[in-house]
Amino acid sequence: MACGTKALDHPVAGALTLDWEILGCTTDPDQQLMVMTAAPGSSSEEGLRFLASWRGAEATQ
Repeated sequence: MACGTKALDHPVAGALTLDWEILGCTTDPDQQLMVMTAAPGSSSEEGLRFLASWRGAEATQ
């Protein structure tokens, strides 16, 4: 399992700092799942929620 922090500069949401973790599959080592999260209450979490709201608005139309 690998993990770390990645700084991104999104053109709409701005600066995002996300923690990431890669989870492996014991039965198939070629399969991996990467999970990225923002710290609760951070400006990065606000940015992700803002981006998610765009998709939510499109899905309801």
